[in-house]
Amino acid sequence: MKQMKRLFWLTLVLVFCVAGAASEKSLRVVPTAAVVEFLAVGRPSMLKIRGSSRSGLTGRVTLQGAGASGSFQLALETLVTGIDKRDEHMRERYLEVAK
Repeated sequence: MKQMKRLFWLTLVLVFCVAGAASEKSLRVVPTAAVVEFLAVGRPSMLKIRGSSRSGLTGRVTLQGAGASGSFQLALETLVTGIDKRDEHMRERYLEVAK
């Protein structure tokens, strides 16, 4: 009788573990905690521009089994490089944020 009880509980635990592993988990990006960084390499290649955004990122990731899918949105006007004129050119000429 004691072995049957153990087998029952073990089976119950395994069923919940397998069900939990197969379920989807969804993660949301918290805009205040997310950081986006980029590195742009120009011509000549010695020109390297580093930049970041500490706000403006939103999105969601869904984990299912061993895979993941999701989407992210970034407000391009939040990207900064540390040089005001470069930021202005990046937004207006290259990223065309106004459009």
